[in-house]
Amino acid sequence: MAKIGIITIFKSDNYGAELQAFALQKNLELMGFDSELIDYPFYKHPSHQHTRGSAPLFPIGTANRLKEWTYPYWQYVKSLPRRQDVFTRRTRMDAFHRAYTRLSLRTYHTIEQLNAADHPYDVFMVGSDQVWNPRMNSSLDPYFLTFAPEGRRRVSYASSFGVSKLPEVVKRVYSQRLSVFDALSAREKQGVAILRELVGRDAAHVLDPTLLLGASDWDRVAVSPTVDAPYVLLYELMPCAAAMVVAKNVAREITGARVIRICGDGGQVPTRGITDVADAGPSEFVGLFLHAAAVVTNSFHGTAFAVNFQKPVFPVIPKKMTNSNRISGLLEMTGLTGRSISAGQEPPQELTLTFDASAVVARLDAARERSLTYLAAAVAG
Repeated sequence: MAKIGIITIFKSDNYGAELQAFALQKNLELMGFDSELIDYPFYKHPSHQHTRGSAPLFPIGTANRLKEWTYPYWQYVKSLPRRQDVFTRRTRMDAFHRAYTRLSLRTYHTIEQLNAADHPYDVFMVGSDQVWNPRMNSSLDPYFLTFAPEGRRRVSYASSFGVSKLPEVVKRVYSQRLSVFDALSAREKQGVAILRELVGRDAAHVLDPTLLLGASDWDRVAVSPTVDAPYVLLYELMPCAAAMVVAKNVAREITGARVIRICGDGGQVPTRGITDVADAGPSEFVGLFLHAAAVVTNSFHGTAFAVNFQKPVFPVIPKKMTNSNRISGLLEMTGLTGRSISAGQEPPQELTLTFDASAVVARLDAARERSLTYLAAAVAG
């Protein structure tokens, strides 16, 4: 049996990143493959050691560079009011992977360690998440699988560029790196189009790994919330006044409901009428989605979990979210385009909780079957 090594974005203190990493490895395991995550921490993780080799392949611009330099300090300042919760959340994230995700025996702290290692894999896989985002302030070569030995199979699953168009300056290098892949797929339609332009062949359009697992699979790793009354779950990647208004309006439509908000490091401040959960790990995160009466979110993975669990979902799209096509593409695929709300418009007072769940399930099942078929064929060759 082929052994598969997966490299992706994880150890990033981000719920979506941690859960997609787990989900891809778990799906391959359920399909009968011998697979593990290559333990290469995200470049923002404290255990990642920056070296000359990990410098970004392309200039990311002064504004983005400044944002990257100030990121650790800004995160520290934002975490001060909830430092114990932040510590608990990060501890739970590490514990989740130790309990449920199969990792490589070695952690690669530098790109040089990754390149020099004698990897035992027959197939190297990259994905999902924004592994090919040109704005990343670190070398993308690990995510182009340049460390894989010659003659080994190279595969992508649901990889994302994080942008709808690539800058001209990066296209030549991207084309060179991606043309050696044996199988290519992308999470967004725009990604499929970019791959076609870069390598001159069709790529598969597949589901995010979190959508390959059903609710019963997720329930096995979930921790149920200790909440008696129904609740509307609010999950924001960044604070959004419109999302808070929508969440409160949705709660009024459900007898006895309150609003519970999952807080990461987005800088959310305590708000009257909203109960904050700032210490949730991945298991607690999944449990909150599983038991919610409805979901309001400006996150792709927040939308994905709500759709997967057949929850009434209200995606609020911020005006400044440049990669909102991830959310709109998922809504289009599942027939839920009418449920998105623009943060730049007046939030509606009345919101529809009902939707055709059976139609959503049918669309999701069909997409899941196509994605799993691609995954099996990509590994087998």
